[in-house]
Amino acid sequence: MNARHLASILAVLLALPFPGSARAAGVDGVQVHWDNDLWGKGRTDRFYTNGIRVTWTFSGEPSNTLARMYRDRSQWFLWDGVTPTLGYTFGQTMYTPRNISDPSPQRFDRPWGAFLFLGTTAHASKTSEGRTEYRGTELKLGTPGRSALGEDVQVAVHKLTDSPRPLGWGQQLRARPGVQLSHVRVMQLDDRRGPDYVGFQWGWGATVGTLRNYATLTAAAVVGDLSGEDAPLLIGNEGDFVAPDFKARQQYRRPYAFVAVGITGVAYNYFLEGQTPYGKPRLQPSRAYTMRQFGFSLPLHRMFGKGSSIWIPRVVYSHTTRSSEYRIDGGGREPRQRWGTFSFFWDLER
Repeated sequence: MNARHLASILAVLLALPFPGSARAAGVDGVQVHWDNDLWGKGRTDRFYTNGIRVTWTFSGEPSNTLARMYRDRSQWFLWDGVTPTLGYTFGQTMYTPRNISDPSPQRFDRPWGAFLFLGTTAHASKTSEGRTEYRGTELKLGTPGRSALGEDVQVAVHKLTDSPRPLGWGQQLRARPGVQLSHVRVMQLDDRRGPDYVGFQWGWGATVGTLRNYATLTAAAVVGDLSGEDAPLLIGNEGDFVAPDFKARQQYRRPYAFVAVGITGVAYNYFLEGQTPYGKPRLQPSRAYTMRQFGFSLPLHRMFGKGSSIWIPRVVYSHTTRSSEYRIDGGGREPRQRWGTFSFFWDLER
């Protein structure tokens, strides 16, 4: 995806979740999380090339029976007696090989694929003896294959922006039911209520399901005016482990910077090992890889003065580098991948 395409999407994202109407509907906050490899070195459509997810977060009593059931069941993973905040998510992730202009099978490269999903999240924070712990659980349901609309989205965008036409979607991963359950915990060390300028966090998470099974361990440092409850930091992994948490509002309204590292162990990844029209790719997936991330958060002010219902969101940018995910049969490893992420947060708390 090129710069004109990304600029067009940015304008749409800033207008989509209009805060006034969302607040009237009882929405606590809205988050748009957008990955794209344009922001990484090379700036090409290859490997994990794009991911977007939109989350609406609700506080208070759920308005329907299904949401109440999920809230109650999610407490198995959270804490007894702590009412979690619920959210609803819609998203898509997209993958391509190195050469998007080749319509023939590319057996020695990452297969074409996309995942379109709906999800529901439950998360909560708890502070005890100067330490805050964040826990979150998410269930996603969706599908890869043609129904994931990867070809439709990429072809339309490339046509709109006069970019090279992607020709290989006829070789994409086959459809199968996509059910993914993720759970994550983040320990925020020495979370002070007084003056505080450096914070440390560590956490772990796991995802199981029909498409990916893996576990990850992360550590992070935060620098800035951290007085009040710290926000949880996670390395988002292709739509997983994204924290739509609006509890740490004091910190969200001040700028800060962060750096994080992580290691991930992988048992199965359908987006590398799944079936295509030409069979399985000739790849040897890595069972462990590392990730490094740095970034910053900028709280933006309301557009039209005090009392206005029109808000500019808080913006977080992060840059992620991931070590090789696979080795080619009879050849070398996939190069390290880099991508950037913009997260837009509309905090609708007055």
